[in-house]
Amino acid sequence: MISATKWVPRGYATEFPVKYTMDDEELERLSELAKLKIEEAKNEMEDIEDATEQDVEALEEKAKQDEQIDNDPELKEFGFDTYDDEPDSKLGLEGDGMDTDDDDDDEDEENEDEEAGELNLGSTHKVEGKDGEDPYISLPTQEDLDEEREELQILATDNLILATKTEDEISHLEVYLYDPEEANLYVHHDIMLPSFPLCVEWINYNPREQGPGNFAAIGTFEPEIEIWNLDVVDGVYPEVILGERDEKEKKKKGKKTNKINAERHTDAVLSMSSNPHHVNLLCSGSADTTVKLWDLSNGKAASSFTFHTDKVSAVQWNPVEGTVLLSGGYDKKAIVSDLRSEDKKMWKVDSDVESMNWKPCGTQFLVGTDSGMLYNFDVRNESKPLWTLQAHDSPLSSFDYNKYIDGAIVTSSASTREVKIWRETNKDDKYSLSMVANRDLSCGKVFSVGFNPDQACAGTLCAGGHGGELKVWDMFGTKAVREAFDIKSSNHSNEVIGQAFDDEEEDE
Repeated sequence: MISATKWVPRGYATEFPVKYTMDDEELERLSELAKLKIEEAKNEMEDIEDATEQDVEALEEKAKQDEQIDNDPELKEFGFDTYDDEPDSKLGLEGDGMDTDDDDDDEDEENEDEEAGELNLGSTHKVEGKDGEDPYISLPTQEDLDEEREELQILATDNLILATKTEDEISHLEVYLYDPEEANLYVHHDIMLPSFPLCVEWINYNPREQGPGNFAAIGTFEPEIEIWNLDVVDGVYPEVILGERDEKEKKKKGKKTNKINAERHTDAVLSMSSNPHHVNLLCSGSADTTVKLWDLSNGKAASSFTFHTDKVSAVQWNPVEGTVLLSGGYDKKAIVSDLRSEDKKMWKVDSDVESMNWKPCGTQFLVGTDSGMLYNFDVRNESKPLWTLQAHDSPLSSFDYNKYIDGAIVTSSASTREVKIWRETNKDDKYSLSMVANRDLSCGKVFSVGFNPDQACAGTLCAGGHGGELKVWDMFGTKAVREAFDIKSSNHSNEVIGQAFDDEEEDE
């Protein structure tokens, strides 16, 4: 299944991603990480030893009971001590003269060994090729290297799409390359993850060089946030781990705590948002009820906020004001805060908040809830929403508002296979909404949708869900959508790009 997706805008990925190499600096960094992993492993071994001691005590207690049975004639005659033993007849061992095939097998093996020795099949003579080279090892030619480099090439017209995927209890981040000119979509490379991923965010910041970059932040059921370099293929460890636990906390791994820590999360990371104005700032919401503001330049939490009384399921920076944050949670509240001060505004919704997003204007925002409702609020009006929409009959898992096509909204539900396209119109401050199209993208029940962030492909969206296949669809390939948003060009394909989904694999 695909649990989260995120577009990477064009022009930020390096043209030729590099293969991971181990230099002295990287070796030193990995050595420090390895020490932490070793300490964690030691702590886990201590837990195992404690459990083993309990098992030994249980065995000793059983031995005492067996001895009591042996010493008590009345108990011994019932044969309690042999109840777990299988009769010899079941094992086929009756009779002292029972013939087995063991001797014959041994003789056959001895004969085979003798024959192998006569034929010298076990010879270990060294075979050398030309100029002393090993003929069984072939090094890549320059042509091979050039071909591999070309396969990794990312053009300026390509998009990357991040998708967190879990299959057979193994989780990883798949980095897809989408070529709109060729209508081509494939996995460019992937990254193994330590735990089930819940959210992913693209970051235009390099924590090591403290400049522009192409990175991904991953939130999982663990309280840490991993930052990975997307320009490196076959990476082993993340560049940075935000909120890494100390040794005492790692020893308590698996034990939930209700304690709030100002320096790190203490429960799963449910949502993240990268600041578009201050690219070194990342905000995260957690099941521990806190919102953390991370400074990627030093990898530490700059601030911790307790705006909510339950899990924080969504956070989103304002696209215009770089210090204003939108957050929502399972306390059924949407809160807008200016992190420079204690000023904040709050709106109530009907059920748990599932997703949130700002409109491009920066004064209005949308909230999707567990009941399938979509709300439109204005920060200047705390009394009521501008409009509400029953977008789905089940939880509204994800939605997006198009920043280039005024009034275009896409929604999805975790209980249905289709995505819906809506049109919002506003005349004299009177809003109306109408569904323009709905389509099954063959990716199973949909958990995540999003519009392409580049204006040249503004009508293109991606979707991922239970089926485990990422899909890309140009909604302008549908005539009804073109007419609704007054799109003149008809040079759009209505084909859904991606591998076909097998309905038999879908869990009804």
